Amino acid sequence: HICYAILIGFVSFFPIAFTIIRNRVSRKLSDREIHFLKVGFMLFLGWIANLFPYAMVARTTYSYHYLPGQFFGMIMVCLLLDFVPYLFLSNRYKGDQLERLAKKLSTLLIIIAMGFTFWGYFRYSIFAYGFGVSKSQYDLLKWAV
Repeated sequence: HICYAILIGFVSFFPIAFTIIRNRVSRKLSDREIHFLKVGFMLFLGWIANLFPYAMVARTTYSYHYLPGQFFGMIMVCLLLDFVPYLFLSNRYKGDQLERLAKKLSTLLIIIAMGFTFWGYFRYSIFAYGFGVSKSQYDLLKWAV
């Protein structure tokens, strides 16, 4: 589940970033938007710098090879959860009201994301810890690929 969130985070970062960059012609970028762009592109470079060498390796790579890249991805997801509410609300609200509403919406999104994370952990922890399950329960938990 974490890998899907990271992939969605990086895929959604670029349209948002390029829209912000395109709009810089018509208006001055805020400090928060500049910070979002700088940090986002640095996280993307860190993620690619970690994954690129393993893509060139012909031998088997294991999941621990990708853990440093996952840290960059998780920070990217957090950056998006913090910035996207601000981006959507900034068209309608300004000043302290914008900051207050963006913080509330970010908090709500983080609580929802944490709920999905805990749900996934408890649902699939039987595989990590080797708890016994019946064949029917196992079939329900298998991923269809």
